[in-house]
Amino acid sequence: MACTLPNIYPLVIPTKKLTEYALDKEKEPGKAYGFKKFLGYSPNNYKALAKNIAQNVYNFPAKKRGKNKWGEQYSVTLELIGANGKKAMVVTGWIVDEHVKEVRLVTLYVSTKWR
Repeated sequence: MACTLPNIYPLVIPTKKLTEYALDKEKEPGKAYGFKKFLGYSPNNYKALAKNIAQNVYNFPAKKRGKNKWGEQYSVTLELIGANGKKAMVVTGWIVDEHVKEVRLVTLYVSTKWR
């Protein structure tokens, strides 16, 4: 049964998760390459990526991935149109953190299954 990401707390996309992780060519060259090549995102326009994810995450089904000490985990695969006008599938991981009352992005990458 398909569900959507719970919308019970504020949606949080940590800046460092984008600038120092997914879009960082030094730390995550494969992820950064995927975002740049297939969607046109880099550290210079990370805010546009965050906005794109936030505007679209509730439009796609979420899969429950279990619960840990911080809360319930979900994955959502989104079809995004990037800054370059191209479409790609982006896999995102989320946690509904009941301790700090937020739905927080914990991982993301461009799916290789799309290509």
